[in-house]
Amino acid sequence: RLVEELRALLEIGQAGSVATDEATLAQTLAQTLRSAARADGCAIVRWDEGGSQLVLVAAEGRAEGRRSLGDLDTIRHPAGRAVLIDAGVRSLTIHDLDIGTMERAMLDAWGTAAVLLLPLTVAGRIVGVVELGCATVAPPGPDELKLYATMANHAAAALMFPLAMAAAEQSGVPARPFYCVLMMAASASFARGSPIGTNGTNAMRRRPYRS
Repeated sequence: RLVEELRALLEIGQAGSVATDEATLAQTLAQTLRSAARADGCAIVRWDEGGSQLVLVAAEGRAEGRRSLGDLDTIRHPAGRAVLIDAGVRSLTIHDLDIGTMERAMLDAWGTAAVLLLPLTVAGRIVGVVELGCATVAPPGPDELKLYATMANHAAAALMFPLAMAAAEQSGVPARPFYCVLMMAASASFARGSPIGTNGTNAMRRRPYRS
């Protein structure tokens, strides 16, 4: 299992080095995260620039049902808002009695017993949420949670590359400064992660850019 999980971390880093657009990259990351976590599904949502919406960018497996909810208003999604504010992990289960209408709708859309919400963080900045659907309500252990958080951090850094490159092209400025800033942010995010974080960063470093 450990070998599979470490391989997934490398695949996440490598995905950031080859994907050219957010949708393609996010879908690849969702597939990798779902496989590594052995989850029933995985959805990746990005926190929009206005801070009011969680924008669905990828859905894999049972998360396809999540598409029916579309983008979520953070005001109406207390669990997601808590993850964004506290940078913590939140688990929603079918046995929870104190969850809101949106959370209940999310569980119904997923069709799973539980959904785990993890922050996507780059150098201390939260850029979105990873949702993992689980067949059982039993929460993952501390080691598993730490690994999932590490994978989410890798995914967050990878997701920022297409956005930064697009911003550079639209602004008509050299991409190199954007690229360097993201590499520094990625390294900072990986510093407290797995021992192969450096390899994930190196995989991203091979991504070509236009200066």
